[in-house]
Amino acid sequence: MPVVDQDRGEHMTYLTTGPKALKTEVAAVLLWGPWRGMSAFAAACWELGCPSAGGDRRQCGIAMALPCDVDILCAGSRIVLKGWAPVKIFHGPNNISGMAGVLAAAQRQFGHEAVAYCHDLPKYGFTYDRLMPSALTDPRAAAAFMRTEAMTFDVFHFYFGESILGPGLHDVPFLLKQGKKVFFYFCGCDVRIAKDVIAKYPVSACRECWPVSCSANRTWARKVALEMATGTFVSTPDLLEFLPDSVLLPQPIPISQFAGRTPAGEETDGSRPIRVVHAPSDRVIKGTSYVIGAIAALQARGVAIELVLLEGMRYDDAMNACAAADIAVDQVLLGSHGQFAAEMMALGKPVICFIRDDLRRHYPEDLPVISANPRTLEAVLLSLIEARAEWQAIGGAGRRYAARVHDSMAVGRKALEYYG
Repeated sequence: MPVVDQDRGEHMTYLTTGPKALKTEVAAVLLWGPWRGMSAFAAACWELGCPSAGGDRRQCGIAMALPCDVDILCAGSRIVLKGWAPVKIFHGPNNISGMAGVLAAAQRQFGHEAVAYCHDLPKYGFTYDRLMPSALTDPRAAAAFMRTEAMTFDVFHFYFGESILGPGLHDVPFLLKQGKKVFFYFCGCDVRIAKDVIAKYPVSACRECWPVSCSANRTWARKVALEMATGTFVSTPDLLEFLPDSVLLPQPIPISQFAGRTPAGEETDGSRPIRVVHAPSDRVIKGTSYVIGAIAALQARGVAIELVLLEGMRYDDAMNACAAADIAVDQVLLGSHGQFAAEMMALGKPVICFIRDDLRRHYPEDLPVISANPRTLEAVLLSLIEARAEWQAIGGAGRRYAARVHDSMAVGRKALEYYG
């Protein structure tokens, strides 16, 4: 089972013992930088730290956040998967909820040259790597970027139905002709067909959304993705209805950044109102009016509760504010949970979010999200408030779930597997 050093052509040999625990290096040298030629880890036991088993990650000089069936070579700041040659991966040009930057950073840890591009400086301080020209505002510069810098990449991972040359996706056939691999990652209004959703589901964001938030190119983007792309990903299971052969790629979060935060219940002794945090990227789509209404109704009944509404904040500041909350409400209309729910689970907060019954089969059985829609939200909130003794257990389950399902290392590895 060799790993090949692309620079020196040397083979790295590994011996695996046990069903999932002990990874023993037989003969290896490190591949990059100041570690070249030095001995790698002699052994790394994941028995207690395997995220797949729901435990805490073990720190062995580097956070090993990979599924336990993967043999690795720890190269100080990079991890090399056996049998994978490094490739150069373009992420962008949209950085939806920071996912492009997070995935690129994770894939660099696997030894690949992954770069997250944005047209503009991220509005909320999401991480990215480089800026690039927009085809809408500077088409000549975008075309020049396409002919030069873009041609150095092997894989293109496009977000929200746009490519380097914009929503027209005119560069996709050219990239494929050049032997490049093209993947689309759809996240919601970039592919959802509103009239179909309204017709089929009594509770939906599309029913409430006016003026519509749907991407103008969603029909064309879907056609290009289905007929031309190497592969397609969706971030939530409700989108599989519109792209049925796509891969469900969970929203990636850098799980280590959430370690050490105060979980739910540890600071709540009844001396202050219960804090419910809600951070809508779009009030209509997330059902914010229903969240505000449910909180107001509970306050009118004498419940000591307050809403912490986070909007327009830098990401780091928002996460700091969320850490002081007791309960999180993601959305109550869409039917699938979003990035915010994954982040709140990682913080150890009980999370309320509308999960449509027909979509539960797409989630792991231990999804700890508490479902509520506009009609039931007030009652669900009250029930959770009365079960305060269970908050830490719910929060702990959320943390384990987020570490296993949403950690950017696991999600980044899954994307790499589909790149081929």
